[in-house]
Amino acid sequence: MQDKEYAKGIYFNKPKIEWKKCEISIDKRMLIEWLNTKIDDGEKYLKLDVKESKDGTKWYGQVNDWKPDNESDQKNRTEIPSQEPKKAFEDEIPF
Repeated sequence: MQDKEYAKGIYFNKPKIEWKKCEISIDKRMLIEWLNTKIDDGEKYLKLDVKESKDGTKWYGQVNDWKPDNESDQKNRTEIPSQEPKKAFEDEIPF
């Protein structure tokens, strides 16, 4: 089992408003430096799992580096169908 790796330079916070899902703060320099260490790993995407600390006070991003062990794992994996992005400012504006 590999050591857990956490995102550097990107911070996730629980919103205080119910219609927000997550607040994200980015330290641009730190995030770019960290991402530059990931360029040569052979992967196109970097996946993060946003998790909550055991005491419920912090959210954090953990690198998700799971890969299927064999072909059956790949077949058993359920793909989420992609959705077309919604147009900005449809009639669902909350105010």
